Amino acid sequence: AMNLLLFKVPSLVIINHELPLMNGLQLIEAMKKGNTILKIPVIIIGSNIPNEIVQLYHQSGVDLVFQKPVEPDSLKDVIKSIV
Repeated sequence: AMNLLLFKVPSLVIINHELPLMNGLQLIEAMKKGNTILKIPVIIIGSNIPNEIVQLYHQSGVDLVFQKPVEPDSLKDVIKSIV
C-alpha cells in the first residue's frame, strides 16, 4: 500500500484495521512519516475496534472509523461528503 502512495496520490484511502503485515495504526504512522496522510482523507474499517484505538486513529488524523458490518449506503454518503 505504501509503495502505491509514492507513485499516485488518491483522493481517499480506506484502510482495513486488520492488515496481514501491520495494523491500520502502523500504516497510518508510516503514511505520516511520508507526509502522505496530511492531504488525503482516510477511513478505517474494522471489527471490534476498541474505543482507545478509535481515539488513537482520530488523533493520528483519520477522518472516520467504521465498525463492521458497514452499511454500503452509509459508506457511500460519507465518501461523497469528504471527497
